Amino acid sequence: MASIYKISGVKWLLTPAKPSILGIIIWWEIRRILYNILMLIIGIVGLVLVMLMMELSTSEFPPSPEDDFVPLIAVMGAATIANICYTGGWIVEIFTRLRWKEKASNFGPIMWSVGMVFSTVVCFLPGLLHLLLWLACLMMK
Repeated sequence: MASIYKISGVKWLLTPAKPSILGIIIWWEIRRILYNILMLIIGIVGLVLVMLMMELSTSEFPPSPEDDFVPLIAVMGAATIANICYTGGWIVEIFTRLRWKEKASNFGPIMWSVGMVFSTVVCFLPGLLHLLLWLACLMMK
């Protein structure tokens, strides 16, 4: 992990939380700001991709241009679910730290990193799937 610190300057991001319930909550909530900013950027890119596919498609290819609000509602729902799951991160870390004490000190940074990768993939997946579906429909035409 030391090489990651040197390359990208993210030491503060991956430093474990203080071993208290409040310390863990604060650790996660400070990083929620960055999480939401990154998810917003990725969500916008995915939404633009879906909207572009909708504009380029005809009614015979999904998604149809008549479904304007469906992607927007889906993005808002996904953002809500993502933040509920994010809250689960600090809840699970609290229980993990209470059970395994200092043996679990790196649990938070590891789970935050894994959660960021997973959330990024999930957030971008609809746009990518729409693009692939659109390309597949074009090739079959």
